[in-house]
Amino acid sequence: MSTSPANVRGSAARDPDELLFRVIHDVRALLRRSHVGAQLLERRLWERLDQESRGLLEGVLGAQRDLDQMLGRLATYADAGRSAPEEWMNLETVILGAKLSVKVALEAAGGEIASTETAGIRVPSAIQAAMVEVIHNSIRVHREGVAPRIAISAQQSPGGHVIRISDNGRGWDAAYSEKMFEPLAKLEAHSEGFGLGLAIARRIVEFQGGRMWAEPRADGGDVFIEFPRE
Repeated sequence: MSTSPANVRGSAARDPDELLFRVIHDVRALLRRSHVGAQLLERRLWERLDQESRGLLEGVLGAQRDLDQMLGRLATYADAGRSAPEEWMNLETVILGAKLSVKVALEAAGGEIASTETAGIRVPSAIQAAMVEVIHNSIRVHREGVAPRIAISAQQSPGGHVIRISDNGRGWDAAYSEKMFEPLAKLEAHSEGFGLGLAIARRIVEFQGGRMWAEPRADGGDVFIEFPRE
């Protein structure tokens, strides 16, 4: 059965995530055209530009790259809200996959991840992506001069199981424990990233039937992911 353009537009209008996807796709297409043009100018005119003009052109190219990365993260956020329930896997396997995904960033920061008390626990496989977002966030907010140390553990709860991801980072004011999960929220004005990592993680968790929250500590912070039993 074919779908008419009117039906496609109507579907996007009813689904905010689908609409966001379409907007991101079109904006990135326009951005790519602009970036190609700027790169051509760089190749053709670089030798003729003075130092100030070269700096301006490099700034334009850098801003275009940053904007494309931000749009990609927004696409990931939209996709997290459209994901269907996935197969369940052993938590140990999910943690191993998360460790492999963050290996480069973790080694660059001189950090390490330890995991305990996870045997026999099963979670939706999508939780791996949520863990990756949380771990990357922990790496970004580690204290200067202190290598990030991340610990992952799990225990039973009245409704199922709770996964705890702890770090030794800078922590935060408890008043912002909910705000930090809002899309584009950045507790530190000059921090790296786009303020989407924890929002993406929570979206993944909630669309898999769980819930997620965070609690600060004097020497870092904890992120909790709770799931019903399989």
